[in-house]
Amino acid sequence: MKLSSIVSAVVAAALLASACSSSSNTPAPAPTSGPTTAPTAATVPPPTSVTATMVDGSVPCPSSSDSCKRTDLAWQSSSSSATGFRVYLATIGLDPNATCADERANAKVVVEVGGSARTAQYFQPLAVGTANCWWVSAVNEAGESDMVAALGQTPPAAPTSFTATIANGSMPCPSASSDSCKRTDLTWQDGSANVTGFRIYVASIAGLDPNAKCADAVQDAGLAIAVGSSARTAGYYWPISTGVAYCYWITAVSDAGESAKVAAAGQN
Repeated sequence: MKLSSIVSAVVAAALLASACSSSSNTPAPAPTSGPTTAPTAATVPPPTSVTATMVDGSVPCPSSSDSCKRTDLAWQSSSSSATGFRVYLATIGLDPNATCADERANAKVVVEVGGSARTAQYFQPLAVGTANCWWVSAVNEAGESDMVAALGQTPPAAPTSFTATIANGSMPCPSASSDSCKRTDLTWQDGSANVTGFRIYVASIAGLDPNAKCADAVQDAGLAIAVGSSARTAGYYWPISTGVAYCYWITAVSDAGESAKVAAAGQN
């Protein structure tokens, strides 16, 4: 055999062995990648024990020589993650039916303080015919908490144990007329600590109609009696008539608004 043929055979064998060796090596699996995004911070919980106290008398306005009223605000933080707090303000008129809850969506930020603050002050010009509503929220890098209303700013809880009892016999009507009246004696218990008074609402229905119900007449009920916060009883006088029945509801009121109506016990 020629030398060139021997060399060619050796080279071919070497190449074949190298190819077989390479094909038997399984590539190592690629490393598993970790999370591609960092965890997000939790939204901060709202503050607690929010209070808003209007200081008696007037004080100089910080930015002018006018006289102002000052409101002192205080709260407690619910989390060390709070980086700041925002104080919101909305104003309502002196309409007894106006409530802070109705103005919540219209509240504007008037004070912003850091995360270590637990108090703030707000000065505003003296104004007649308005009342203030306050909320405080907490903020951090994740966002803003819910707004928390100042204590005593939410409408009071409704009265409880409301009864309406028709007194026996007839009696003179309280008005100047000489007509005879019946009297309904109303009693209740207070359901809240911040009440400034109570309101009695009355509606009439066809008393001889078995399908007539007080629940259907609540929208037609008119304010008949308003009493102070210490009252727990009232009397309602009505002319003696045939075929008419009366329905009664009571609410509690405060500077923040009016509670839901509560029907007299046993009233259909």
